Amino acid sequence: MPRWKLLRRRALARQSTSPDASRARPTLLAVAAVVAAAACWGALGITYELIGRHIRVEPVTLVTLRASAAALVLLIAFSRNAALANDLAALRHPRIALAVITMGLVSTATFYVMLIYAYREAGVAVATVLLYVAPAIVAIMSWLVYRMPVPNSHRLALALAFAGVVGVAGSTGGSTTWLGIVLGLLSALTYASYSLLARLALDHMSSLAVVTLTTAIGAVALWPVKLLVDGADLPSLSSIAVIAVVNGIGTTVAPMMLYTWGLSHLGPSRASLIATAEPAIAVILAYIVLGERLSWIQIGGGLAIAAGVILGSLERKRR
Repeated sequence: MPRWKLLRRRALARQSTSPDASRARPTLLAVAAVVAAAACWGALGITYELIGRHIRVEPVTLVTLRASAAALVLLIAFSRNAALANDLAALRHPRIALAVITMGLVSTATFYVMLIYAYREAGVAVATVLLYVAPAIVAIMSWLVYRMPVPNSHRLALALAFAGVVGVAGSTGGSTTWLGIVLGLLSALTYASYSLLARLALDHMSSLAVVTLTTAIGAVALWPVKLLVDGADLPSLSSIAVIAVVNGIGTTVAPMMLYTWGLSHLGPSRASLIATAEPAIAVILAYIVLGERLSWIQIGGGLAIAAGVILGSLERKRR
C-alpha cells in the first residue's frame, strides 16, 4: 500500500475514534467528581466526631462556624457572578424571596442542627442512612403540594424506603436511641424541604445564587441560636480555622462544586444514582474510624432505603 494512503487511513481512523475518547474522558471525570462529592458528604459525621474529640466546641457552635465559613466562600464566588444583578432582582418577587428565606431558615439552619444532634444520638452510620429517606419525602410532598403523579415504580421505591426506616428504627441499641431516630427523620424532612422550595427560586435565579443566599441566611440565623444555646464562647482562632477548612470547605463547598460539575456532564438521574454511594461510604468510615457497627436488621433497612433511592433514580432516568 502506498505510504500516503496508509497515512490517510490512519488519520481517518484517529478522526473516527477521537470524538468517542473525548466524550468518554469528561464522563469518567464527572463520575469521579460525583463520587468524590459523595465521599466528602459521607465524611461529614466523621469529621464532626473527630473535631469534637480534639477541639472544645459545642454542636451548635460547630455548625454555626461551618455555615459561616461556607457562606463567606460562596459570597466571594457569587460576587463575581455575571448574573448577580438578575439574581438579586428576582428577590423583589415576594414568593421567591419567601422561598429563599425559608430555605435558609429550615433547609440550612434547622437541617444543620438536626443532623449534628442526630449524629450524636443515633451514630454517624444510622443518621446518614436515615437522611436518604429525603427523596421519598420529596416524592410524597410533591404529590401533596404540586399534585405531581407518582408512578408505580416510585410507589415501590417509597414502600422500600419506609420499610427500611422501620428496619433501622426497629433495632435501636448501642449508640442508637429513639431520640436519634426521630432527629434523623427530622433532618431528612428539613433536607427534603430544600428540593421542594427550590422549585420556585430556580426558575428565576441561578443555582449559585440560591445556594449562596440560603447558606448565608442560614449562617446568620444560626448565630442567635448559638448565643442562646452555647453562649458567646468560641474556640481558638486555630481551631476555628480547622473547622472552616474541614467543614466549611471540605464537607460543604467542595462537594457542592464537585457535584454541580459532575451533574452538568451526567444529568440529574445519573448523578443522583452515583451519589447514593454516600451512605455506604459513611457506614464504612464509621466502622473503620469510629468503630460503629450496624445490626443485621439495620443493614437490611439501609439496603432497602438505598434500593428505593436507586429505583427512583432509574425511573427518572427512564422518563
